[in-house]
Amino acid sequence: MAFDRYIAICHPLVYHAIMTKSTVKYILMMTCAKDITINNIYGLFISGFYHGVCLFSIVFSYTFILIVCLRNKDPDARSKALSTCVTHFLVFMHHLMATLSHLGLQVN
Repeated sequence: MAFDRYIAICHPLVYHAIMTKSTVKYILMMTCAKDITINNIYGLFISGFYHGVCLFSIVFSYTFILIVCLRNKDPDARSKALSTCVTHFLVFMHHLMATLSHLGLQVN
């Protein structure tokens, strides 16, 4: 049980006060629930939100990086920066597509 380990590590002095028989029974009752639809919806929402925030921050960062690269007067430096940015972006897109396809397979 993750909660049990969390309490043991983060609150070792009050472990026995928190992990009473009634607490353990409540945790077991909640984990053995038959309808887990809300858990699936919550997990999907959190996963989508996390990926959305990551995607936004990466696109935001790369936009500014590309703007700075294109404003650079030195063509050699511009070429190197664009090469690096394009490579990183392609690796990121590959990872994103692999993750999304894995999630699609998990849903089916």
